Amino acid sequence: MIFFDEELFNLLPLIILFILTVFYLVKNINQYHGNGKIITLIPALMGVMFLVLIFGHKLIRSHLDESETYFTAENYNIGNDGGITLDFKTNKHLKGFRIDHFSETYYWGSYTRYADTFELDIPLDFTKSKYAVLKRDTLYFIGDTIYFSVYNPR
Repeated sequence: MIFFDEELFNLLPLIILFILTVFYLVKNINQYHGNGKIITLIPALMGVMFLVLIFGHKLIRSHLDESETYFTAENYNIGNDGGITLDFKTNKHLKGFRIDHFSETYYWGSYTRYADTFELDIPLDFTKSKYAVLKRDTLYFIGDTIYFSVYNPR
């Protein structure tokens, strides 16, 4: 990562997949014209399928992440450097962000609201209750000592 920008380094596998897919698409089309067997197109079609899957997933996740924020909950005691932030979206989408030393981890899930109680469905890498209660400016997890400070963007 010393010689590359972090964004470019993270996109390197996707760039390699794209280049290989284009290469095999040209090569397999030439082979198909030579022998007429559709099986020669399978490597290129698999590459295209993976690219469509990756970009489709990124598009869906981007659409969910860009929706309006209902409220944000933060806890600086979880994690080593920056704590964890849970972003509750108005479309029942839940996005988590955690900073540890030199890494960032994102979590995606959903939630269901029952009055002041929230049922969370998000795979986090620490133990927590599935239910949380919102009281004024604090989000408490039922049967747990974990709590988050709540910030309402409205």
